[in-house]
Amino acid sequence: AEQARKRLKTITNTSADGAAAAAAATATTIRVARDSQEIKNLRRGLLNMVKRNMGFKTEGVIVLPYYYGGAPKNWRIEVPDIPKATFAALMYRPTDVDLESFVKNGAYYTEQYEASILFRASQTRLTKYFDRERVTQKIGSSVTVRYKPSTMVLSISGSAEMFGR
Repeated sequence: AEQARKRLKTITNTSADGAAAAAAATATTIRVARDSQEIKNLRRGLLNMVKRNMGFKTEGVIVLPYYYGGAPKNWRIEVPDIPKATFAALMYRPTDVDLESFVKNGAYYTEQYEASILFRASQTRLTKYFDRERVTQKIGSSVTVRYKPSTMVLSISGSAEMFGR
């Protein structure tokens, strides 16, 4: 509700023609913009960081989910030095470089996304099947994205789902 009020306030402040501005705002929120190469690489890198954090990818050693007490149930990654414009493009709002359409909670801008939408990845890329243990580990369906503009730190957190076959 707060986000809708903020969007409505932005629309009425920036445009005398409220209907045209509302139509433009609705069109930008529904239509998914095409990512630049920088944003594509960032999404791919973020997904790889999450996979490494969850034990999907390892450096020459096989780490299975139940070894060493199991895989993490909750994960979090932080990426420093992310400009506002890059954060806006990552959140599918590349034209909002001043972050006016985002709701700020304290020092952070916080957004909830489905993992498949944020990383632009299919469910198979978000899932790892450990054949030997017959266990499937999956990145949880919902992720939280937090951005602190004063320190330019992007933080993404979520959960892991594990089930046997």
